[in-house]
Amino acid sequence: MRSSKDCTSLGFRLLYEATTVTSFIIVIPGIGVSLPERWGKSSGQPWLETLLSNTAQNSSILCFDHGLSTEDTFSWRNLVESGDTLLQYLSKLREDPTIEEYPFLFVCHSLGGIILKKALCLAQQDIPRFGGFLGVVSGLIMMGTPHSKQAEDEIWRNLSLIPKASLKKFSKLDISDDEMEILIRISRQFEKINDTPIAPILSAYEKRETRVRRGLGGFQVKSTLLVRKEFSLTHIQHEKDLGVDADHTTLCDIGNQTEAYQEIAKFIRESIEATQRDIFLDNASSHYSIEHSDPDDIIERRGQGPKSESISPQGGKNHPGHKSAPELPRVKRSHTSNPSRVATFDLISEVSNFSQRDPILPCFLRKTHIRNRDFFGRRDVLGKMEETLLPSPLLGSRTNHGDLKTFGLCGMGGVGKTEIAVEFMFAHRDDYDAIFWVESDEPTKIADGFCQIALELGLEEAGTKQNQAMSRDLVKTWLTCPLRHHRRSSMPTGARDFASWLLILDNVDDPAILSDYWPSEGIGSILVTSRDPLARGREFRVTAGVTLQPFEERDAAKFLVGLTENDSEGDDESDDIKQQAGHQVAIPGDAIAIAQRLGGLPLALAQMAGVINRQYLSYKEFLSMYDQDQALKELHALNLGMQDTGYKHTLASVWALDRIGQGASSLLDVISLIDPDHIPEDLLTRGAKEVPTEGYPQDTSDYQKARAELTKSSLITRNKKQEVLRIHRLTQDGVRAAMNHEHLQRTFDSAVTLISAVWPFVTIDWRHNTSRWERCETFFPHILRLKNLYSGLNQQQQRLRPGIKFAKLLNDVGWYFYERSIPENCEPFFQLAQQVCESEDTEAVDLLSDIYYSRGADASEVNDPERCMEYTSRFQQLRLSHAKSSQQGPRDIRLAMSHNQMGVAYMMNRDYVKAIEVLNKSLEVYSSLENYTPIMATLPAANMGLAHWFLGNHEEAYTVLINILREREKVFGENDNESFKTGRVLHALGNVRFSQGRLKESYDFHQRSLLQYRSTIGDNHHRTADVCYRVAEHYIRFGKLEDAKKLLGQALRVFSSRIYYRHEKARTEYLMGKLMTLMGNERKSKQHFAEALATYRSLKPEDSRTDEELSAKDFDELACFWSR
Repeated sequence: MRSSKDCTSLGFRLLYEATTVTSFIIVIPGIGVSLPERWGKSSGQPWLETLLSNTAQNSSILCFDHGLSTEDTFSWRNLVESGDTLLQYLSKLREDPTIEEYPFLFVCHSLGGIILKKALCLAQQDIPRFGGFLGVVSGLIMMGTPHSKQAEDEIWRNLSLIPKASLKKFSKLDISDDEMEILIRISRQFEKINDTPIAPILSAYEKRETRVRRGLGGFQVKSTLLVRKEFSLTHIQHEKDLGVDADHTTLCDIGNQTEAYQEIAKFIRESIEATQRDIFLDNASSHYSIEHSDPDDIIERRGQGPKSESISPQGGKNHPGHKSAPELPRVKRSHTSNPSRVATFDLISEVSNFSQRDPILPCFLRKTHIRNRDFFGRRDVLGKMEETLLPSPLLGSRTNHGDLKTFGLCGMGGVGKTEIAVEFMFAHRDDYDAIFWVESDEPTKIADGFCQIALELGLEEAGTKQNQAMSRDLVKTWLTCPLRHHRRSSMPTGARDFASWLLILDNVDDPAILSDYWPSEGIGSILVTSRDPLARGREFRVTAGVTLQPFEERDAAKFLVGLTENDSEGDDESDDIKQQAGHQVAIPGDAIAIAQRLGGLPLALAQMAGVINRQYLSYKEFLSMYDQDQALKELHALNLGMQDTGYKHTLASVWALDRIGQGASSLLDVISLIDPDHIPEDLLTRGAKEVPTEGYPQDTSDYQKARAELTKSSLITRNKKQEVLRIHRLTQDGVRAAMNHEHLQRTFDSAVTLISAVWPFVTIDWRHNTSRWERCETFFPHILRLKNLYSGLNQQQQRLRPGIKFAKLLNDVGWYFYERSIPENCEPFFQLAQQVCESEDTEAVDLLSDIYYSRGADASEVNDPERCMEYTSRFQQLRLSHAKSSQQGPRDIRLAMSHNQMGVAYMMNRDYVKAIEVLNKSLEVYSSLENYTPIMATLPAANMGLAHWFLGNHEEAYTVLINILREREKVFGENDNESFKTGRVLHALGNVRFSQGRLKESYDFHQRSLLQYRSTIGDNHHRTADVCYRVAEHYIRFGKLEDAKKLLGQALRVFSSRIYYRHEKARTEYLMGKLMTLMGNERKSKQHFAEALATYRSLKPEDSRTDEELSAKDFDELACFWSR
């Protein structure tokens, strides 16, 4: 190891060092504050020194001297650039091979934390160079380090005060907008690279105000909290926070007997020990060899294609008597420095994280809602909700286990259902361990809501590529039995072991969509809001509730008065005086008249209050304008088919729209067409310059003005922190009601343009990239809304011209669901995209080709060989015709894709010879392209390898597969996570080597495939389940029966989630039956065999053989070719 002198020469100053060093603690001080060696010295021994004696006994504690000061030489850019310097010094330090796997823990004070964040962001951008370093970062302690992603947050206004806090005289150290943007970008990047946390984080914050010199000459002294709690947190999963009774400058000056020191010492000790343990287990796992297994353990061996020895489902073989090998320990590190297995995906044990996870409590999932501080009335309703929904003192009593507490809020739109639910949620957030808000007006939104619950509650790991059905089942299982900690079902549980929860299902207008999500039993509370009056009835499984009515006349007037800034001059004579508890409350008569006009509807009253405030009107003036408006009189003559009060709100909304500016009006038009619950503001701004609507805000300034006008008018609400908008559905209805057909068409085109600007379209030559999924998830609801609007208008004979751009959006949404393995959502989008494309006058051969390709691929995903062949044939014929008429001829990437997809169709129909013919054509066309690189042909090469394997051409298969694997490794490195494609190649190579009897290589390939799939498409994808099956076969050979059981259990959970995986499920049930026989569990064995046989008979009714005559080969052949 390097000497202390060497470390000093590399840019670090030695503070303290143990006799034997096995870890490093790097200290990064703030600017102009006390030196680290003085931290805590006023109370005795410096606490960094104390660490060596009782916490970090084998550590070297180094200080990064950044050389920044608060004198005239200071600049914010120099602060950021110090992150580059820190990373260079760390890289040089780790050049010593003896310390390559020593953990590194960082302690930062104040702005020193920004230096570290910049260094870590840079390291993440160059994984081949710095991946080994990131893999040994064991923990980050940020003491008073500012962090925020929002430019308007208070922290950035205080930022320039931080370096001033240490000055005895006044100095100008203000921060420019450009410098501030750089620091904000670092915060955003730091959160982004920690989607899967690099290391545990402890964020400390000050509880005392800091004295700072301000004003001309610095004669004024102001005390303020420079970095309060909310601006110290990084919002990274499992972050710990620590409040310290100190100001910003003395935050690190803690005594070694204080609670703060004990928390910090515990964090350091646990973080370093965990990293050392992971490194040890990582090395142990990488040196594990299946050569240690007994050849007699082999229960299957493939020859010409898949075949195996049969274990009778009726009796089965006796347990061979092997003891199960020790379970592979959980090894999860974000990066690895082990040269024998360099990877850019997480190095995780094949069997890790497949078991049930403990929930993260408390959990408060409120979506974009913020509390309305002006909430008015409804105390009687809230009281009934409290009586019904609040947890009882006997929470967890098993005698009441099946008694869900349920309440329904129903009533017409705009009556205040959601507002009441929001108020109840915030008022009682401390009464529940978990509260979940789920938007429930669309099946896809409720499915997405349950996926978010699974992540927020910790039932699935952050970064998991989710299977919606599995996420739903995980959540339902927990709601039914909400244990605070996972226990075996046989263990006794007391009341304190159960968590209390509230599930809010907002805007449930179709009871049918609840059936798959409603827990069959449980001890929690469910609140349903709906326009349907049956929401408080048994059809919704709701036992209590109310039907909300508009405000009574007097309450409506009081509500209006509370929202307006109106002195009511001249109205005194008409005031209606109400006696109340010994004093009088004046309610202007004109306010009562307005309430009458608007039917007492809260939403209409709130919006009209916005008009009154914005135009500084008295109630009398408002009434005069409202009653005399000619356009409103014409609307009164229309029959809009609405309930009276809803009709009145629509009239009010239309009237209010005439009184906002053109920019605000154009913006609101677009908002009325998209999903109302969560509108990201970049959707409304990024493509603004391409919008065909006249007057639509073109730049940030215009947009902000329009947004402010809509917000002040109560037409929309905004969550500043999340930068999202919301709008009431009834307001959307009113806005659209005022549009003629031409106006609606223009607005529809604008909405399509705006969404197209933010939607991350897949490129034709770079499909299956999972990095876009998060943005797709954000913007999908808005495309769904446009799709439903378009379809609904067509049914009413009010046809819109959708355009090619809309068809392209629809097809890409369908492809996104294909990538996510949610095929039931694909087909409606593909169908409509094809319908739109074929109806357009404009020739769109490429788009129509993509749609046919998508529909064929979707059919293969659901084991539908006939439909796969139908659409793939259309795709190929269209490309062949295009090749004849096009100047580029056959040098067409879509033609290459069509040949590959035809290979898939032939393989699904088990014609492997024809598959090889068309796959060869695909490879030829790919190689003729001007921009050709071998990795472009990954999928045809993978399919070609499998086709040769099925025909028994094992050497040809291996050659094709290993060549494409090497090409991918040249570009992406070993075990890339660019997409799932490498996993497909590895899976196929494992199959080939198994058939050749090269079992060690087979296991290595299958294991790598499983890890690669888990890092790209996630644990819950059917391809991951396919390889769980294969690795489980290897584990059975090794005698690692418990591990095999875990993998097969995970595969069954995935295959059970959708009916079209029943082929693969039957095969897995059969192998699980064999495994249970080997483990001596005859009862479970019979259950799994019975399930496998029942499914087999339903899929193969023509097979007349007895159950005893069936073998594993028969069940293997049920599976889709790529699952084998």
